[in-house]
Amino acid sequence: MEEKTLKKYIILWLSQSVSGLGSSMTGFALVLWAYGRSQSAMSVSMMSFCNYVPYVILSLFVGSFIDRHSKKTIMLVSDSIAALGSLAVLAFWLGGHLAVWNIYIINAVIGITNAFQQPASAVATGCLVPKEKISNVSGMNSFSNNLIVVFSPMLAAFLYAAGGLPLILLIDLASFIFAFCVLLLFISIPEQAREKTYSSCMMFIEAKTPCSLSFYFVSWFNTTQILWTFNY
Repeated sequence: MEEKTLKKYIILWLSQSVSGLGSSMTGFALVLWAYGRSQSAMSVSMMSFCNYVPYVILSLFVGSFIDRHSKKTIMLVSDSIAALGSLAVLAFWLGGHLAVWNIYIINAVIGITNAFQQPASAVATGCLVPKEKISNVSGMNSFSNNLIVVFSPMLAAFLYAAGGLPLILLIDLASFIFAFCVLLLFISIPEQAREKTYSSCMMFIEAKTPCSLSFYFVSWFNTTQILWTFNY
């Protein structure tokens, strides 16, 4: 049984990593587009600000909501709303009406969805994975996160030069559809017997939280530094 749930987690991890890569490429491509449009590091850095501030604030309050509701449903709804944001950017671009302030609003909405999706994903992972495998799973998540950080800017820059913003948005939407279908059709997250799963859920969250906080701080700091370098 434990081997079966671990295999399910590996499938979930792979699909979510693909989706995360698509989202990260879109974020970098939007930075390239916005800077090319505005020529202002300050206006572009506001994109990250609009994303991180709702995430940080809401993360302080969503724990009880996530605990009371289906983790799978929260992940599916959050991912769907984020995908609608990418679809909205594509629609604005195709209509010739895309502006930097549109991205501010969409990034704020995505920040809100991330505040629900990421804790729900962490709890779901802890509930799927056997206790003795928590450290291995934490390493897998660190590996995929670091891989995305390293390779998404290079892939995004290459694809942006090859096909522009629409190509990257289409790849992002395709990665969302893949991850959504995998989660919807192949992954069942236990919502019962909380007494049995609570300890492993909390072990995973405790192992992951410091890394997540440092990851977001470093990402925000590096983005700000790069943008100020561009400006000067």
